[in-house]
Amino acid sequence: MSGRSARAGAVCWMAAAVVAGGWSPAVGEPAPAAEKPAGAEASARAEAVEAAVVARWKGSVFLGPGAKLGFAVVFRRGAGGEVLATLDIPEQGLKGGALRDVRYEPPRMGFTLRTPQMNDATQAVFTGLIDPEGRTALAHMKQSGVVFAVEMEKSEGEVKASDLLPNRPQNPRPPFPYTSREVTYVNAADGTKLAGTLTIPQGPGPHPAAVMITGSGAQDRDETIVGHKPFWVIADYLSRRGVAVLRADDRGVGGSTGSVSDSTTADFAGDALAAVDVLRGMPEIDPERIGLIGHSEGGIVGPMAAAREPQKVAFVVMLAGTGLPGDEILAMQSERIVRASGAGEEEARRAGETSRRLTALLRRGAGREEIVAAMREIGAEQMASMFPAEGREPGRKPDGGALKELIEKQADGMLSPWMTSFIRHDPRPDLMKVRAPVLALFGEKDLQVPPEENLAAVRRALEEGGNTRVTAAILPGLNHLFQPCEDGSPSRYASIETTFSEDALKMMSDWIARAAGRP
Repeated sequence: MSGRSARAGAVCWMAAAVVAGGWSPAVGEPAPAAEKPAGAEASARAEAVEAAVVARWKGSVFLGPGAKLGFAVVFRRGAGGEVLATLDIPEQGLKGGALRDVRYEPPRMGFTLRTPQMNDATQAVFTGLIDPEGRTALAHMKQSGVVFAVEMEKSEGEVKASDLLPNRPQNPRPPFPYTSREVTYVNAADGTKLAGTLTIPQGPGPHPAAVMITGSGAQDRDETIVGHKPFWVIADYLSRRGVAVLRADDRGVGGSTGSVSDSTTADFAGDALAAVDVLRGMPEIDPERIGLIGHSEGGIVGPMAAAREPQKVAFVVMLAGTGLPGDEILAMQSERIVRASGAGEEEARRAGETSRRLTALLRRGAGREEIVAAMREIGAEQMASMFPAEGREPGRKPDGGALKELIEKQADGMLSPWMTSFIRHDPRPDLMKVRAPVLALFGEKDLQVPPEENLAAVRRALEEGGNTRVTAAILPGLNHLFQPCEDGSPSRYASIETTFSEDALKMMSDWIARAAGRP
């Protein structure tokens, strides 16, 4: 869930694997930041970079309706005559990644991408055919048994990252009427170090401040997804209007230590409170006017932190935050996303049933063997439905070995501390303890956190707890990322140029000005 989703990919495992692979986000979930190469891989990368350039190419992988991912590959000749290559994928934070099985013998070329996070099933294998003039190439990428179309063109000079990224007009540009400061702090409960950026408004302080809390999955401080940087856009907007904003890398991302999958929502609440504590010690910040802004799962984390330390949290903003238990959210999300993809009602119903079946196993503490067996059975049912005996499309069905490895990987994700805790967590008891003013915003077309059901649950829990300072609204025409859209499908996020609705930004800014009050 989130700019990343409630990890729909872990439940709708077949849809996530077959539709998304590993280069693209799983349904609604951004790909994790690329790890820095180490050991032999770092040596291979260094060797490839030092070798003489043979050719430079740039291209796009077509991932689905309106979604494509830009990349650049550089072929070089090694000292021994062998061909080496490196790959850049700016949208996923990969730069100079060493490639395997490199071939560059025009008109044919090929290579394999296998990062530390990938295995035999999820590695990406490219095969291309260069046109007679040597200027363009048609290629395909095979990953998790699925084939994706690729278009490529030769480049005479170095390819800039900006040439590969989609247009994102809201990404902030200098000059900035505020200062930015790199900040590190520690969650004393487990020693996790968090690293982030604090934007501080001009003028005399102390200023009100907000701590940004990302959604599920491993996110950077900007909550980057398909080239969008919503947290940077929000921080820029608020800091231009007098609010300091601290946004930090999630555990295991960028400058932060730890691991998201090995942590729980409760751990993230501790991270948020650690951020509040570091702000309370800064002379530029008013310690009585520090609030939390959480998106998706961050909308669960914020109320949890506010309930834990009510005297430290002045306000809470929930952006597509949930008011229902995690297993219910995942089932609703699965049904709606499958329906939006063009499937019929029966397929949408089955997706919800699949989600409920798997989460029920996790709720009662089923072990890995039982989870894997259930996933194999579900996989066989889905394969029979997706690929009937007659009329199969060649090259589309995952092979048995890849499918087995994929199931094992998905089982690891389902059995992670994060997933099991998320599925079992009910946000309503925390909401009932929140005493600070709350702004809860939802997108009308959100398929990941259904707006009507969650707004009602959030409002009811807050009011039952005695909180009368509640503003809740469903914003028309917006999706889970608060982008203007037609149908809310996560597959459209990349093709929408707007990162975050200006109307939603203004509503949030105006509300914070009222909730935080004046010094």
